[in-house]
Amino acid sequence: EVDTTGPHFIILSRDITERKTAELELLETLHRLDEAQRIARTGSWELDLSTGKLIWSGEIFHIFELDPEMFPATYEGFLGAIHPEDREMVNRAYSHSLANRTPYEITHRLLMADGRVKWVNERCETAYDEDGDPLRSMGTVQDITQQTETELALAESRAQFEMLVEYASVAISILQGERFLFVNPAMQVLTGYSEEALLSMTVWEVVHPDFHQLVRERAGARQRGEAAPSRYEFKLITRQGEIRWVDMTVNLVIYAGLPCSLGFLTDVTERKLAEAALQEQESHYHLAIDTTPEGFWVVNRQGRVIEVNEAYARMSGYSREELIGMRVSALDADDNPAVVAERMGEIIQRGGHASFESRHCRKDGTIWPVKIVTSYADTGGGRFFSFISDLSEHKKAEEEMQLSRMVYDNSSEAILVSDSNNRIIAVNPAFVKMTGYQPEEVIGRTPSMFKSGRHEPAFYHEMWRELGVRDHWHGEIWDKRKNGEIHAKLLTINIIRNASGAVHRYVALFTDITERKKNEEMIWRQANYDLLTGLPNRRMFQDRLQQEEKKCLRSGLPMGLMLIDLDRFKEVNDTLGHDMGDLLLVDTAARVGACVRGSDTVARLGGDEFAIILPELTDLGSIEQIAQSVIERLSEPYRLGNEESYISASIGISLYPLDTDDLGDLLKNADQAMYAAKSAGRNRFSYFTPEMQQAAQHRMRLANDLRMALGAGQLRVHYQPIVDLASGEIRKAEALVRWQHPLRGLVSPADFIPLAEETGLIVAIGNWVFEEAAHQVVKWRNAYHPAFQVSVNKSPVQLRQEEEAPYIWPTYLQQQDIPGHAIVVEITEGMLLNSGEQVNQKLRHIREAGIQISVDDFGTGYSSLAYLKRLDVDYLKIDQSFVRNLAESKDDYALCEAIIVMAHKLGLQVVAEGVETETQRRLLRDMGCDFAQGYLFSRPLPAMDFEKLLSPAGVNAGAGL
Repeated sequence: EVDTTGPHFIILSRDITERKTAELELLETLHRLDEAQRIARTGSWELDLSTGKLIWSGEIFHIFELDPEMFPATYEGFLGAIHPEDREMVNRAYSHSLANRTPYEITHRLLMADGRVKWVNERCETAYDEDGDPLRSMGTVQDITQQTETELALAESRAQFEMLVEYASVAISILQGERFLFVNPAMQVLTGYSEEALLSMTVWEVVHPDFHQLVRERAGARQRGEAAPSRYEFKLITRQGEIRWVDMTVNLVIYAGLPCSLGFLTDVTERKLAEAALQEQESHYHLAIDTTPEGFWVVNRQGRVIEVNEAYARMSGYSREELIGMRVSALDADDNPAVVAERMGEIIQRGGHASFESRHCRKDGTIWPVKIVTSYADTGGGRFFSFISDLSEHKKAEEEMQLSRMVYDNSSEAILVSDSNNRIIAVNPAFVKMTGYQPEEVIGRTPSMFKSGRHEPAFYHEMWRELGVRDHWHGEIWDKRKNGEIHAKLLTINIIRNASGAVHRYVALFTDITERKKNEEMIWRQANYDLLTGLPNRRMFQDRLQQEEKKCLRSGLPMGLMLIDLDRFKEVNDTLGHDMGDLLLVDTAARVGACVRGSDTVARLGGDEFAIILPELTDLGSIEQIAQSVIERLSEPYRLGNEESYISASIGISLYPLDTDDLGDLLKNADQAMYAAKSAGRNRFSYFTPEMQQAAQHRMRLANDLRMALGAGQLRVHYQPIVDLASGEIRKAEALVRWQHPLRGLVSPADFIPLAEETGLIVAIGNWVFEEAAHQVVKWRNAYHPAFQVSVNKSPVQLRQEEEAPYIWPTYLQQQDIPGHAIVVEITEGMLLNSGEQVNQKLRHIREAGIQISVDDFGTGYSSLAYLKRLDVDYLKIDQSFVRNLAESKDDYALCEAIIVMAHKLGLQVVAEGVETETQRRLLRDMGCDFAQGYLFSRPLPAMDFEKLLSPAGVNAGAGL
């Protein structure tokens, strides 16, 4: 109630809380927007198109580095602050935007007052009235200078890395422990495995087992710091199972934060095998790094996300709804709220600004590195405004740059980089080691300083022509080191061009191949010349023979071929030793060379066999003169150390095209003629005749018949008894094969066994004889004596065959339930002497199956007692050449007695072969010989006739001998 009698005030009030709250929120929003623009280095502008007036936000002044009072207020003034080279581009973009009513976005440069350049990203959009006339243009300008410069630097680094890896011809691998972390394409080519396969494998799956210990020892030494870098060679196994030799240089490096082994592997297989030149492996390795948009969030002082953009949501894998309200510590990979809170406090104390790197955890659990630029504003209870950049690609680029640096510094290939004027700007340590020049001695100079003078100007002209056309040149070149030494190198030059296509850099990679060139020359000579005599070898001889054939066809003149075989050369080797034998061969080569014309070719085909090619003969009589001269010279005495030796030669001669127009037949003809000369008494020459060809054809027909003999049932097994000298009983027999030819009658084993060995038929024949003997011995063990044994001969050819034929015999006995000791396998003493490990292994397999082993023809070779013990031999068979003259020769008597005593001392039993007289039998029995075999007891007989000897009457008769 109002008192109206006196003065009074009427107070009217209205509640404006809501308006004030809205104003404060608006101010806070504008403040937050200004703060966000400042952090993002983004300013905004608005151009009134009716008045031409330009309005700027505060951040624009900082970007353009101009005083607000002096900042242009017109579009023309704005263009004046743009870099002169970009003004037309910006103006054109703006005009195009107005004409087409479309927004535009463009990146261009600003020119600062002090001459510096800034990069900015500008966006613009124009508003129109109802009639379609433009009202005002609005845009943003973001300072992207740091980002652009970083991207340019990264691009340069990436280009350098890609160039180094792309053109590296050596295989590169990085190992963490036993596993591959990185392999380049050349490594994939070398091993045959794909990159994915190698990265899932251990090093032991490619290193040959023989070198596991070596690689482990070298790896241990590097880890202890005893040998870094280390270089060694070893064998690896490719995916296809091929064995390859590699030369590896290994360095201990830090890769991806881990101690690793960086290896450079060069394929040296062909050098190790001395066959061909090393082939450089070139590969290309391309990496692309994608960039991602920056994320943005706002976090309160309690560490909870209150605002987040879509970019970060995509990065993290969470939705924006899931991120709102989430604690920052939950996104931190270390998940440590205390550390996150401490960091937030430090940011506030340092003035509210910070930039740091961290690791975030995505929704799927993966970890990714980030860079966070944050600013704190004390509004709304305190807010952190942060931009988050995904550093995954950046970190990867850093690792690649590190790898590029490691490759550059540790590459075994020399690297030289020159500028567009071909002035040297960089070299790597391998270059210094290879050339002897220090970097300061070559920087600024051109590579022409290394010229050796061994190439004509046309060589360099062609090199530069090809380089200009292809931006690439690869080849061999001779250059000069600092000390003046001329050396060969495998050089690769590549041109790197800039964006406009002009030459930016020349990159040269080269490997010293001086030793390889020497090795190539040596390999060629070794492949074509006999190392002992210096004469052309069989390979060069064949090449020369083909060349001379072409000359003969052109000239129409005949060509002669002589094959020379030294008589009794083996005796020189056996008596004086191989060293003296080699001296004799060298002297022989010189003597033969002195007998021929300058156009003739003298070659050593191997062993003691030589050949002479006599091209374009105008006088056939000269052949005989040369042949006689060779025979006379080789008949002269040889002085070998303190000894004087004599040999002779047998020469076979064949004429082209008079005897044949085929070079293969020409060699065969000369060989047949040479054997005819040897058969005629040696120390002579013989011309090829058709009769020799007929004899060769006879052998061929006999060999063809032999191929059908086994299937046609023409082969027989005869058995010769082996008598126990103490009791006179027959408890053993030797199985001997015979051939009953339907037309030729009984063919001597001396004729068809060598043919069987030459053709390989001996394997099938031997297996058939073995099976026949196995079945027969079962019958005799059941009928006559349970310990009866049959001996089966095994040819050296059978044991050396690659097939598994030797292993069939024990398996066959096992399948037939025949005990192994029912069979004795006989081998020659020569086989025992010349056996390799493969033969020894097969003999051991036979012995382990219970089959006994007998050494035939003992005393005719030079067997080592060690072989007898190592192979666990059961019997020695004294050769019949010693038994034949046992009664007349004291030497043969002493030798037989010595063999028997020695064998018994070694636990072996002795069988004497070729016993034909009662005196021989008695002497052998008195010496203590265990068994005897020969015509005194019986010739080899068919099984049915042999069984008559095993009857009581036959046994008693044998015992009475």
